[in-house]
Amino acid sequence: MDERDLHYLKKETKLNGRYIITSVLGEGGFGITYYGVDDLFGNEVAIKEFFPQGIVTRNNEYTDNVTVTYAKQDEAFLAGKKRFIGEARVMAKFNGDQGIVNVTDFFEANNTAYIVMEYLDGITLKEYLKGNRQIPVDELMGLLAPLLESLDDVHQSGLIHRDISPDNIMVLKDGSVKLMDFGAARDYTEFGEKSLSIVLKPGYAPAEQYQSRGVQGPWTDIYALCATIYKCITGKTPEDSIQRVMEDELKKPSELGVDISPQIEKTLLKGMSIAPKDRYQNLKDLCEDLYKDYMEEEESLEESQKETEVEPAETLEKSSAESQETSKESQEIFEEESEALKKEKDSVENLEKERLQKNSEIFKGDTQPESLKEHNTVEAEQSFEEETKENTKVKMQKEPEGETDSQKNSQDSSKQTQKKRSKKGLLIAVILCFLIAGAGYHFYQKSLEREVPNLVNKSFDSAKAEAAGDDDSLVLVELDQAYSDTVKKGNIISQDIKAGTILKKGDTIRVTVSKGALVTIPDVAGKKKAKAKETITNAKLIMKVSDRKWSDKVAKGKVISQDKKSGEKIEEGNTISVVISKGVEQVKVPKVEGETLEEAQKALKKAKLKVDSSRTYSSSVEEGKIISQSIASGKTVDKNTTVKIVISLGKEPEPEPVYRPSSSSSSSGSSSSGRKSYRRSGSSSSSSRKSSGSKKKSSGGGDSINNWNLVN
Repeated sequence: MDERDLHYLKKETKLNGRYIITSVLGEGGFGITYYGVDDLFGNEVAIKEFFPQGIVTRNNEYTDNVTVTYAKQDEAFLAGKKRFIGEARVMAKFNGDQGIVNVTDFFEANNTAYIVMEYLDGITLKEYLKGNRQIPVDELMGLLAPLLESLDDVHQSGLIHRDISPDNIMVLKDGSVKLMDFGAARDYTEFGEKSLSIVLKPGYAPAEQYQSRGVQGPWTDIYALCATIYKCITGKTPEDSIQRVMEDELKKPSELGVDISPQIEKTLLKGMSIAPKDRYQNLKDLCEDLYKDYMEEEESLEESQKETEVEPAETLEKSSAESQETSKESQEIFEEESEALKKEKDSVENLEKERLQKNSEIFKGDTQPESLKEHNTVEAEQSFEEETKENTKVKMQKEPEGETDSQKNSQDSSKQTQKKRSKKGLLIAVILCFLIAGAGYHFYQKSLEREVPNLVNKSFDSAKAEAAGDDDSLVLVELDQAYSDTVKKGNIISQDIKAGTILKKGDTIRVTVSKGALVTIPDVAGKKKAKAKETITNAKLIMKVSDRKWSDKVAKGKVISQDKKSGEKIEEGNTISVVISKGVEQVKVPKVEGETLEEAQKALKKAKLKVDSSRTYSSSVEEGKIISQSIASGKTVDKNTTVKIVISLGKEPEPEPVYRPSSSSSSSGSSSSGRKSYRRSGSSSSSSRKSSGSKKKSSGGGDSINNWNLVN
């Protein structure tokens, strides 16, 4: 056993000398419920143990006794136990009420207290409503009628339940419902504010249950009851009452698509009023408004039947005359019918067996109890007696005032014959009624049956429609989803009830729906767009181009990347997003002509271009400015393309003269012309200046004499 379960009573533990613990059914804030067997009678029981959490403890390895955790809580525990037993005594008074679980025994043991209740074989209303399942309004009103009547009896005794919700209402195999957890110590045990907070059920607890000193009464149960009805017919849990106090956004059932009369809807919303004074103060008033539509229909039907039953006097007279004419024949007919019924008597047993077998199928293997057979027989006898009385009454009404002696003699004879055969006739009549009732029951049950269709491989919507049929006979609920390599996405893989099985109308079929097959994600990086799409489509996936980006590495039109990793498994039909390359980024060349070198470099760098420069003289472009660029401005080129620029050195300078004497023609040292000539030293051609562009000048601004040679 798990260490956490050490506070439970062990299996096979015997309580009060007769109740054997079999298993744990559940645990709440103030008690543990066990499943057990009454060793005295052999019947199944549910046993509730007073075990307030946080107040007491137990280690079943050493003892079955409970121990109060803190000494200061002794008084509260004893008071709670006393109320637990006291309420059990009160609840025992309601044994036999159809809508409440019966209390069969209560006692003290193991330093605590126990309540023994009938074991209910079914599921909770909470489980029944899973999957947002809804119950039609008319059907729910019929189911709740016995519960409401029983709860009203409880309220009349001065008790309230305080914990009405779908998880405390049991739906039994026969379709009836019963309120559970009535008599649990937690319902009236108060440990300060804590006790009130523990019993709260969001969505079902009214606002006064959130207050430590909130005034509670039948109106408290009425709120929870109406909230439960709201859940049943809409499939949605009502908004918490505390939230509604701040901002009430509760939607009407009709706004949620529920087929509900205005009268019932109005009654339901009044029962869920936030303020206790605005609600119904008792169940009688609630039920009068809740069932008002049905009572009016019944009254209208009764009036219609009364009008039909009243026959004109002429018809009665005619009927009386015809009765007299056939008085002799009726006796013969009765004898013939008696013989026929006698023969049919032999087949009653077989018919009953057939009916019981059919019931067994309906209740999934449970044989019909003897009590039900007896009940049917009693009903048949009662029906026959009532029918006999009614026929006698009608006959007396039709009897003519005057009778002839022959008629009287005939009647006396008939009476004597009937007296002799009274026992036999009664038996035959009862058998006949039983046959008719049995056949009626058989056909009634037959009308409530539905064969489960094969829903595998069908879409959920079509399967749901097929299961429902024309009369919404079967309910389809999605139990789970699973991947399948063979079943299309959205179609049904399996159903929990085999096709061909006979179910009652209203039963639920749970199915598993396909999520489609799992496929392997392909690798499309580096593939051209068209090829990538083909690859992804063949894998039963969808390709989506999420973006287009520049790339220095991936050629234009090819896939740069994909959002899902290749090689992994994924549902078919999923989308793979890819990024397509736009190729190398394209940029526009800016105009740098006429700009300085620094300005040109900055502009070209910003445009994601590279620069290569050279220098030369220019008579038109200022020194240091750009003369020309290799790629014209405005042209689109690849990013990082090199643009060559030429920088001006300014105007080319004039040549500098060289002083050099001319050669002498006379040996005497005198020139023929009598003049001296000057010539610039070095080459006569102009030389280009160095890239620095500087030229040497004398301090006086002219050419230095040192650069000249005197030529004679």
